[in-house]
Amino acid sequence: MAFKLFLCNVAVTQEKTYDPLPRSGARSMLQQSVSSLSEITQAMLNGEPAVIQVQSDITLTGSPFPTITSGQMFDIEGLCEETCVLDAASSSRIFVVQSGGTLLLRDLRLLNGNGGDSTTAYGGLLQIEGGRLEAYGVTMQDSEAWCGGAMYVCCSGAVILDSCDVSNNRATSSFYTNSVAGGGAFLVKDGGTSMTLMDCSVSDNRPYYLSGSGSQGGAIFMGWNAVVIFSGGSVVNNLAAYGGVAKNDWSGFLHFQDGCLVQGNHAGAGGIVYSWGSSTYFIGATLINNYISSSTVSTITGSENPPNSDHNLVDSDCNTGYNCSGSTCVGETITTLFHR
Repeated sequence: MAFKLFLCNVAVTQEKTYDPLPRSGARSMLQQSVSSLSEITQAMLNGEPAVIQVQSDITLTGSPFPTITSGQMFDIEGLCEETCVLDAASSSRIFVVQSGGTLLLRDLRLLNGNGGDSTTAYGGLLQIEGGRLEAYGVTMQDSEAWCGGAMYVCCSGAVILDSCDVSNNRATSSFYTNSVAGGGAFLVKDGGTSMTLMDCSVSDNRPYYLSGSGSQGGAIFMGWNAVVIFSGGSVVNNLAAYGGVAKNDWSGFLHFQDGCLVQGNHAGAGGIVYSWGSSTYFIGATLINNYISSSTVSTITGSENPPNSDHNLVDSDCNTGYNCSGSTCVGETITTLFHR
């Protein structure tokens, strides 16, 4: 299957500010302060668009908050002295947003999500199934699911993450099934589906297994015409057998741009990206010390960006960050594309 990798001088234009629910409009909505699980649950069960102001840490007890369905909009904001925690206690995910629903999250920590371990258990903290999510200053951490340890986005869903921290999430998939596998932090699929990360930190995500067909995409598994953009921020120390940062599958469009730092990611094949019939763009990104190390690698896809490259897509025993061949490198020839 052919793959495409581009480094060009035309970035995808993306506005910095996203706020379909500006504060001036929010004043006409129901506003409610909550400090317990029952209070936030009841506020969402009311079904009316609402600004929900969280005043204390909240721990879930085995099931997510009520599903956000078509026509519903919730703006949930943490107002704790330190960042408010919504803790799933490793027993469920936290939010589900279906087609036509909208969820805004601000200044929250989402922790210990568990989407389950069946072969269709996607999204440890959040499922965005055709709905819209915007998150500002939100941490998504220490969560797991079969695919998409932190989040699953599909069915023309749209996600915008701004100044978020996504770290230490796991995909538990042990094999490739239903055309997906892995995605330590994210599973993003289907045409019309998009995710944009602006000035976010995405680090230390990985599949639970580091060998076999289930270990694909340390941070993200994506494809089927989905679009994912990393604009600024950093993508650091993610790990998988295939695609240290991403497995880009079946006509996916993946962009790293606007000074995004991609560093220290590691895989058996594709230190940054393992691409299958998809397009990956590095546009003004900085790529440092991403590498492969496996004696069984058969396909390597991706690109390096001199002069900031150092073993981005070559075996860790190699002495060059550029093209190499012979016994010191594994896999097929690596094509180096220069950033203009």
